[in-house]
Amino acid sequence: MLFRSHKPDNVSPMLKVSNLTHKVSLETDTLTILQGVSLEINRGESVAIVGRSGSGKTTLLGLLAGLDTPSDGTVELDGSVISKLSEDERAKLRSRRVGFVFQSFQLLPALTALENVMLPLELGGFDSPKAKAKELLERVGLGERLSHTPRQLSGGEQQREQPQGSSDGGHDHRPQPCAGRPHTGFGNGDPVLDQFIQEIGRASCRERV
Repeated sequence: MLFRSHKPDNVSPMLKVSNLTHKVSLETDTLTILQGVSLEINRGESVAIVGRSGSGKTTLLGLLAGLDTPSDGTVELDGSVISKLSEDERAKLRSRRVGFVFQSFQLLPALTALENVMLPLELGGFDSPKAKAKELLERVGLGERLSHTPRQLSGGEQQREQPQGSSDGGHDHRPQPCAGRPHTGFGNGDPVLDQFIQEIGRASCRERV
């Protein structure tokens, strides 16, 4: 089930899914995780995917981002049918168009807060990644923690740091989707942190519209 933040506009959708099906072969049977899913998400929209545990929410997010390929149907992201792209092409598209906020922090333990945010910016070809990473961390109140490694940060500080590395799609500033882990939201059960991180994502989206 989808919940939208507002009525879609009349422009072409940023994300278009047509008759998406995903099946997994087991030893003695075939498990159908998703069957005939179709949806459209427009630029600037906030959409929540909800459903019971095991209903395929995480699988759907992975397919929408090109982390996996469907058994049938198509996923079109900003004009590109990602199911027809090679693995390298999908990875390149993700680096420019998709940000993920994972339930686990996904921070490299040997890197500082500044370096953890700089890394995806550098890989994405962003101009002046150090300055941009510093700006993003200061935006979430971590300006005094730039040289701290993940183990020197609290859980809340790590959660605030993590989306900064996923919220900027390199040097191309057109609107892009951002995905959080289904059901649990962005803040690992903390409603205040969850709201804070969602607002970061919405602000980032507004900057690109």
